[in-house]
Amino acid sequence: MNDEISDKKMRLEFLTKDIQRLTSDSKEIGLTLKYLKQSDTHFKDLVKEKKQLERNIHYKKRKLGNIQHKLMKLENDLDNGIIRVCFGTKKLFKKQFKPCGLSHSEWKQEWGNARNHMFFCIGSKDEVNGNQNCRYSGDELKLRIPRCLEKKYGQYLTIKDVDFNYGNEMMEKVT
Repeated sequence: MNDEISDKKMRLEFLTKDIQRLTSDSKEIGLTLKYLKQSDTHFKDLVKEKKQLERNIHYKKRKLGNIQHKLMKLENDLDNGIIRVCFGTKKLFKKQFKPCGLSHSEWKQEWGNARNHMFFCIGSKDEVNGNQNCRYSGDELKLRIPRCLEKKYGQYLTIKDVDFNYGNEMMEKVT
């Protein structure tokens, strides 16, 4: 979360500098336009450029406001010890708010199925049994518990009588 906060602060800094630069450019063009006549060849081009700059400034200020709001929420979450995690897809999460013929309980069932149907661990050839976080032997699966939860749950969570839908023969050969 601290990385996200520092990233947002850096983006705010860059956006602020960009807005200042664009505002300065717009003011320069405005001053130039004061001394030009409408019949001058570059007058229309400068007016167009000034409008484009003002449009860019407007959108960058909107973006700045959005980032400030997100930063405020992140800092508030950090102060209150709130950690936000979402598993599943953003598309499926937003589906609950769209009229798609599903009741909320049906959507919640679909959401739960999408979140709970898969388990994935990346291994490495230099790790013991290929993975330090998840190990399978016979019909037993051992999962490494994060250090912050070791006092409460122990170092490993052991799941007995594990049966895979497919690939059991290959797993038995490997172990």
